[in-house]
Amino acid sequence: TAARVLGEAAHRRGMPVSVSQLHGMSQRGGAVQSSVTIGSDRVLPPSTAAADVVVALELIEALRVLPRIGPETTVLCNLALVAPPGTSLAGTRAPSSEEIVAAIRVRAGYAQFIDASALAAECGSAHAVNAVMLGALSALPVCPVPAEELLAAILDGVRPAARASCERGFALGRSALRA
Repeated sequence: TAARVLGEAAHRRGMPVSVSQLHGMSQRGGAVQSSVTIGSDRVLPPSTAAADVVVALELIEALRVLPRIGPETTVLCNLALVAPPGTSLAGTRAPSSEEIVAAIRVRAGYAQFIDASALAAECGSAHAVNAVMLGALSALPVCPVPAEELLAAILDGVRPAARASCERGFALGRSALRA
């Protein structure tokens, strides 16, 4: 959803944009990766090429794309840790939050971590994590669209009952990076 919203906001500005997704086993708790290419006619699958910006809704998502993170990459990541299925089996363990954060900081040119899940809970909706993360993205210089246009794209895509929590989440995300 966050990728679609970002793509929609860029499209409204008349920018060339493509959004692609890899769902994997998402219906059984697996990963979903989306790629948004803005300002280029190239269409890149989510699993290829170095990323300019990575927005991860939880730490394991960021770890999965570690090979795409380099010294020119900006990473924005929620501190939530969702252990992948199977890590409770004998002899396996998910990496700790600290290990993941350290691995990302070593590779990325710039990395920022926020507790978007807690901020979404402040909005009264765990579903506001997307709005929090997009709000935080809008506070970064690398964001390709103005904050007000990104917020408008979010609000256009939600039911009226969710508008207030999304607006609040977006504002909290922006504030989290300005603090």
